[in-house]
Amino acid sequence: MSPDAPPADPGLRLPRGSRVIHIGPPKTGSTALQHALHASRDALTDHGVVYAGDDVRPRRAGWALMGAAPRGRTMPPPSAWTDLVDEVGAAGDSTVLVSNEDFGRANDHQAGRIVRELGQGRPHVLMVARRYDRLLPSYWQELVKGGEQMAYHEWLRVVLQPTGGPRHRRIWLPQSTPSVVERWAGHAGLDNVTVIVADEARNRMAPDAFEQLLGLPTGLLDLSAEHSNRSLTLPEAELVRRINHVFADGGWSGELYHQVVQNGVVLRMRRAAPAPTDARVPGIPAWAVERIAELNRQRVEGLQALGVRVIGDLDLLDRVEVDEGTDPEPSTISLDAAAQAVEGAIRMALRRERKTARQHAKALRRAARGRGVESRPFTVRVRGRLARLRDR
Repeated sequence: MSPDAPPADPGLRLPRGSRVIHIGPPKTGSTALQHALHASRDALTDHGVVYAGDDVRPRRAGWALMGAAPRGRTMPPPSAWTDLVDEVGAAGDSTVLVSNEDFGRANDHQAGRIVRELGQGRPHVLMVARRYDRLLPSYWQELVKGGEQMAYHEWLRVVLQPTGGPRHRRIWLPQSTPSVVERWAGHAGLDNVTVIVADEARNRMAPDAFEQLLGLPTGLLDLSAEHSNRSLTLPEAELVRRINHVFADGGWSGELYHQVVQNGVVLRMRRAAPAPTDARVPGIPAWAVERIAELNRQRVEGLQALGVRVIGDLDLLDRVEVDEGTDPEPSTISLDAAAQAVEGAIRMALRRERKTARQHAKALRRAARGRGVESRPFTVRVRGRLARLRDR
């Protein structure tokens, strides 16, 4: 048993055969939990629980259902979703868990389809609620990794407005917890929705709750199985944000951005140790405290009024810490971090060049076969031509 685990509550355990749908939402600790679940697939099966999908999370299935893939990603076919539905159905009397934080962004129609097709008459929806003063800075950094160009304070002012356009909706559609509960309860029933309150001081809160809900031994889900990639420091995030401006100004493709920036620059920096002097993502400035405190009260009162089952202390959601000591737009970055970024971009550029060369070679071979040219290996034909040129 983990030292900070609460006593097991047998009353939390869901009925055997439940179809448990974990909807995140984003930036509430889903990734750590999913890696722990993925690493424990065999143990879960031994305890009658199927963790659906064949990867850390069934992201392609979510993209197919919701009709949108991230920037630079290929849209999967509808079968990516139907295959997941079939897998859930094939589990029979076993309890099934599907975890995908993209579901947290689902609109009412999409939520209904998820409950109907994955819940299969036995749905239970799980979501995690995290303090807004911790969530919003982390959310901004995540969006920067996806191409966001707004500086932190500018972005924060937009998303804290009562209505702020697409950026505002992108945050609050999944993070306005009472509205999310109402949306999903409209399809699954309020008794089939559970909210877990994230405890910033105890990272075992969510896995302990999952273990109790699924009837698993305490401590089975090991958070050390999480992927080693860390969050970016503030200077690293600012570097990526400025690169985003370069890509936008150049009109370069989303596919190129995904390869060079996300798979190159960002991934390489996250795999390296952060500079000890680099500041973390900034917290909440004093000018935003009143608005966030208002949102906190609305959330807590909304959940209390709904009467939804809550695991954890709702009072933890009604807190705001002020951070005015960090420059939200640093102008310097450590040499090591800059070198990692350049190395990552070069690695991906070289990989892209090799891929293009292979595709070109294949095209030449196909063209040669179409003209009836002998089908010797491409490299052999090239060497032969070079030899003939030298003999002239």
